[in-house]
Amino acid sequence: MHYFSAIYNNIEELWLEVVDYIYNQYEIDNIENIFVSGDGAAWIKQGISWIPKSVYLLDRFHINKYILKATTHNHKYRFHIWESINNRNLKELDKIFKDLIDSTENKNKIRQIKDSRKYIKSNWEGIVNYYKKSGAINCSAEGHISHILSDRLSSRPLGWSVQGVHQMSRLRAYTANGGAIYELFEKTLKKKKNYFYLSKKVVNSTMKNKCIEKFNNIESLNTGKKTELNYLLKALRGA
Repeated sequence: MHYFSAIYNNIEELWLEVVDYIYNQYEIDNIENIFVSGDGAAWIKQGISWIPKSVYLLDRFHINKYILKATTHNHKYRFHIWESINNRNLKELDKIFKDLIDSTENKNKIRQIKDSRKYIKSNWEGIVNYYKKSGAINCSAEGHISHILSDRLSSRPLGWSVQGVHQMSRLRAYTANGGAIYELFEKTLKKKKNYFYLSKKVVNSTMKNKCIEKFNNIESLNTGKKTELNYLLKALRGA
């Protein structure tokens, strides 16, 4: 299990990070399928065009969510809808939804039924792939979101800046992937120490050059006369 979390500038940035990880961790030629599972959002489906050998699966949690939404007033249709989905029978599914609409009087409820039908049909390929592809498993994204992100970012009333959310989500994913915050802190601190050390060298060098420049501009050093002051200033310059 490996987590990716941040506020990305665009969707391409996310998928490039995912693809880079896949190529660094696995032998692509030995992979049969990479399953991209989600709730049907366009940005998730876009991963198919980025990840080689990828297959889209519709998360069954969201299928069930829409089935419940359509049948809260008429429970007996739930079994029939699931049966048509399990049999991958789209024609039968259409018939069941039509019967459900015809038996419903409330206009708001009819709208919910139609929304559910549209959602399931628009993600039909992702539903069918779950049954067709060997090794396909259900998505557990909702649980991971709750554990990795919501538990820290939104389980209590909190205010976050965009940068704050970005950094915290990165850190949460980093620790979930086995990273140690203390070691990361030490590395960051070491980099900062090196930065300031170099800056100090530059400052000291600049100050030394300025002092030499000022000594060279003293008239008594440039007259050629051998006086006690001349010897003293030359000794200081060479120090």
